[in-house]
Amino acid sequence: KRGTRGRKAAHVGLGGMLGHRRPIAPDDCPRALPSGLFRHAGVAKDGRPILLVKAALWRPSEYSVEEYSTYIHYMVSTSIARMGENVSTHLVLFDMSDYSMVNSSFPMLKELININETFYSEALSMVILFNAPTVFSWVFNTIKPWISPLTRGKMRLLTADFEIALLEHIDAGQLEEKYGGTRVEPYPIMPPAEAE
Repeated sequence: KRGTRGRKAAHVGLGGMLGHRRPIAPDDCPRALPSGLFRHAGVAKDGRPILLVKAALWRPSEYSVEEYSTYIHYMVSTSIARMGENVSTHLVLFDMSDYSMVNSSFPMLKELININETFYSEALSMVILFNAPTVFSWVFNTIKPWISPLTRGKMRLLTADFEIALLEHIDAGQLEEKYGGTRVEPYPIMPPAEAE
């Protein structure tokens, strides 16, 4: 069975928060979801679901903090819901290529961190950041005090040869070619169950 922690986190995120009286649906993220910022990217070698964040696609000026919050809950919860037997955590990848201050909002970054720390920290196995430009170092130093030591301990910032490091956790067939894998099709914007 899927880990109890994962089930509880998914339930809370999909229905029980932000005053939602029903599960969060794609229509609740009308501007954020089509951006493709978050994508479900297969599973790791050990069966953990993978959630990919493409930082260059983030346009915080195009939607509210409230919608962004709903979007985070929707994508993280649907990732957790994909956990199989004996899997209680997921893996989050941040592709930071082409990231700039245009793709940044400190109130929204704080919201992202708060949501993870409050609702999903136990379901997070690792965060891998790669392709980070120089400006990200300044951003990270600004937000670092908001991140708990527990979560910081799960973060890995990859520089050179990040493809090799990703392949240690993920089979080549699950990784897009630009990340060192053999997958040709881009990861879908919609969660797998919604895309079918």
